[in-house]
Amino acid sequence: FYLRRSGHKVTVFERREHPGGIMRYGIPEYRLPVAVVDEEVARLEEMGVEFRTNVALGVDITLEDLEAAYAAVFISTGAGKVRQTDIKGESLLEPGQPLLEAAKRDIVSLPGDKCAVIGGGNTAMDVARVLRRMGADVTVLYRRTADEMPAIEEEYERAAEDGVNVEWLVLPTAVEKLTGELVVTVEHMRLWEPVSSGRCRPEPTGVTREMLFNSIFAAIGETADVAPFPERLRDSQ
Repeated sequence: FYLRRSGHKVTVFERREHPGGIMRYGIPEYRLPVAVVDEEVARLEEMGVEFRTNVALGVDITLEDLEAAYAAVFISTGAGKVRQTDIKGESLLEPGQPLLEAAKRDIVSLPGDKCAVIGGGNTAMDVARVLRRMGADVTVLYRRTADEMPAIEEEYERAAEDGVNVEWLVLPTAVEKLTGELVVTVEHMRLWEPVSSGRCRPEPTGVTREMLFNSIFAAIGETADVAPFPERLRDSQ
């Protein structure tokens, strides 16, 4: 929008079939209808912005190709790589973001009557609410309290209104499959003085217990996938 308004000719390359990224594919319909995203894209097209879809960087085109064809290249691929939880038995966990995309495409089925969501951000709230609206009994497992939760307060309140349960001050440490169910071991935490982020630091108490679920979703955030980019553009991470 700003480049085009400043007089530049703009081309947007998108790896999916439609533009919009996380707004189209990762935010539930009841929060952000696809029609709203379509309207925003249409406005940009009316301004003269060109969208080229189904073009994946590193697969269909390289950064070198773009640098040779354009005066400037702006990279805005976002954070689409799921963070690892480092929980024993992590392979038994389902990533939350693909569930949101499947729900947005209306191609998702109920993964079980009793589901857990690990995390305390907006994605965790979205995953929990989607599962709840599908009819599951949903429990969010979060290692801090509501005061430290990174999710927008309104999102947590809406999740509570939908009937989502929250287990505060618990940290999942291991998951195993037992007779068709998933057994998650959680350790109870306690909060100590705030760290540099301003949130209180959770510390283990040594007290553990087991909880049973049909499915467990990890929604602890995403990071950038830098694989398609040359080494010169990558930071130490």
